[in-house]
Amino acid sequence: MLQQSPISFQMATKNVLIVDGNEAMQNMRASVLRSHGVHVHLAKSVSEAKLLWVPDFFDLVLLDMRQRSK
Repeated sequence: MLQQSPISFQMATKNVLIVDGNEAMQNMRASVLRSHGVHVHLAKSVSEAKLLWVPDFFDLVLLDMRQRSK
């Protein structure tokens, strides 16, 4: 029987929003999180993230602080 890692078990059903204009970095982060069962949502800018925002829905937001606001 395949056992889930403690991290995967704790992260399953979590919703994470990744805000990053760098598509390669965004995809790498999303891939790692998805491998742990996380539901990943992607935005390329803060403006796009605002359109996706739903109060009390996301458990974590990963934001590239160096990106320019669009």
